[in-house]
Amino acid sequence: MHDSSGRKSTWRIIAALMLTGVLSTTGCAVIEVVPEAPWKAPWQQRPDETPRPSPSEKTESSAPTEEASSPSQEPTAEASGNATPKQTTSPKQTMGADGPGQWEEWTLTTAGWGPVRMDEPIPRKVRTAFTPEWECLGPIFEQDGEEIVMVFTTNTERSGRIEMIALWSEASSTKSGLRIGDPPSKVDELYPEAKKRTSYEHHVHGSTTVYELNDGYYSMFFEVDAEQVRQISTQISEEFHPMGRIGPCGGP
Repeated sequence: MHDSSGRKSTWRIIAALMLTGVLSTTGCAVIEVVPEAPWKAPWQQRPDETPRPSPSEKTESSAPTEEASSPSQEPTAEASGNATPKQTTSPKQTMGADGPGQWEEWTLTTAGWGPVRMDEPIPRKVRTAFTPEWECLGPIFEQDGEEIVMVFTTNTERSGRIEMIALWSEASSTKSGLRIGDPPSKVDELYPEAKKRTSYEHHVHGSTTVYELNDGYYSMFFEVDAEQVRQISTQISEEFHPMGRIGPCGGP
């Protein structure tokens, strides 16, 4: 018997060599089949065999963000050398979100001072600009350490209803422009309709005359001595108390 299996093996080798020669002469690459490595579970792998993600499998955290990869398109004014200095606010306008804003535009009338109204509590938006109540005087509106206006309330606190508003310095004025420190003649000039209410003897300034601008329930009072306007206030007409008679701790 002929060994057919040996003959077949020989022909297979010859055929493989011939095929290899044909492929090499035609410029085709010979594909080498490499046996695939057996699959291993993660706990069977050594540290150096940890699979790495392919480029298509990268996570968002491994990819550079747009902000990090792309520089700012527009140079800032500071970087370009054209920086504009920051604008500073007038000291009389520095209060914050709940502050009064341009308080210097507020004026005293028989109804109140700006948003601070007679017979109402101090508005919350400006309440923080007033000092806390204490046993001597009522809450005082302050700006940069300067006392501008004082109020008396029903409970002596900022939450009480306002019964009196007094200008506390020349920094503010009445609606017609009268200020503490103005000459006495200014009262007649701006308020010719004001009437003399009373007079008293001040322990420092001497004889003081009180003029009243009556508007019904509330009146505006001007306390004037021989030299200047000393006190300006809005009070309940029938409950007037001279501001110049207020002692060093809030009492007459």
